Amino acid sequence: RGLRCRRVVWALKRYRRFPIYDAPAALMNAASAQAPAILFAAWFSIELAGYFALSMRMLSAPVSLVGSALSQVLFPKLVESNRTGSADKVMLSSFRLLAGVSFFPFSAIAALAPTIFPELFGASWSGVGKVASWTAAWVALQFVYAPLSVFLVCAEAQRLNMAIQTCFFVLRFFPLLFIHIGWLSADPIVTFSVSSVFCYIGAILVLARFSNVKFKKVAEIIVLEFIFGASAGLGLWMLVGWSKGCALLAAFFLSCVYFFHVNRIRIQFSSAVA
Repeated sequence: RGLRCRRVVWALKRYRRFPIYDAPAALMNAASAQAPAILFAAWFSIELAGYFALSMRMLSAPVSLVGSALSQVLFPKLVESNRTGSADKVMLSSFRLLAGVSFFPFSAIAALAPTIFPELFGASWSGVGKVASWTAAWVALQFVYAPLSVFLVCAEAQRLNMAIQTCFFVLRFFPLLFIHIGWLSADPIVTFSVSSVFCYIGAILVLARFSNVKFKKVAEIIVLEFIFGASAGLGLWMLVGWSKGCALLAAFFLSCVYFFHVNRIRIQFSSAVA
């Protein structure tokens, strides 16, 4: 019994940072996810809150489903790489894979949402298209960051995780407060989306620095994948006025290019983490 007590005391001391720092971080994360719609309704308009809630429901589904699955796949690899000292290699390959998977489809959503959403939900929901276009920009980065953030758990970096979540909450919502009280004149959705983009880019760079991945490599991936995704999104946007046959043919071609691109990155990822 004495041995068991000593083991319990050792475990409490060894892992005390998890409840001390992870609980506030989880609270901040939950608040960041739920607060936007509430604040849009309270500070601006019910319609804007409805547009945002609908766009988030549509866009967060793949992030939750695919992101959760990728986190489960990456977690054991990141634990092993952290133990062997090869975390930078695995993190860089994972980042390249996630950016390659996410930037194209979310760029397509940003380009086509103003046209597609009113067709899906009716003319009364036409405003959701603009909201979804801006929201897609930061959700694409969330798709990249969320699975990689499990590395902070692997490395027991609870303080850093809490600091990131706190910065997320402050930097994303204080601009909305400034708009509400009249200190800033800007569109709430645009402001929230731009601040979210900078927050996620900053978090990705911090995560890269923590795992010893060079900023230059991460920046190159972001720029290249952004150019690829934006070019494809622009191409799809230009297809809106085409005939259905030509539009479908061009969309099929762009989809083939995307799947070829993702498959090439997947092969590189498999060889890097093998």
